[in-house]
Amino acid sequence: MKHTFDTVLLVDDDEITNFINEEVLQKIDIASHIHSLQDGTEALEYIHRHWMNENIPLKKLLLLDINMSHMNGFELLENLPPVADLTIIILTTSQHRRDKELAEKYQVLAYVEKPLTQQKLAHLFSTGSNNPSREL
Repeated sequence: MKHTFDTVLLVDDDEITNFINEEVLQKIDIASHIHSLQDGTEALEYIHRHWMNENIPLKKLLLLDINMSHMNGFELLENLPPVADLTIIILTTSQHRRDKELAEKYQVLAYVEKPLTQQKLAHLFSTGSNNPSREL
């Protein structure tokens, strides 16, 4: 899966999880650039600074945990400005039906339970469907 995206932004308040996810993403060579942040507020700042002023929209992937301190993933999605060529995957440990239902409110490709694996990503991007209710 060579460079499906130009940039991946991992947002999870667990530094080790971000490290492991970066390793998974690098092994499948999914993007030219991978950035990790540990807070939803930092992620919004990054998005405004780097993704809102593109002259040529680049393909972007946001892997977003929903259970974070300061600003959780749903709060980030609520405040997310329109971003061209953005694919969003919720990556979480939450199995709560309420969280899955709330995720359907947003334009997300899938609701994926941790851990992130090469197989889960391959399945998501080989099927090509943007069905927000997809769960892995």
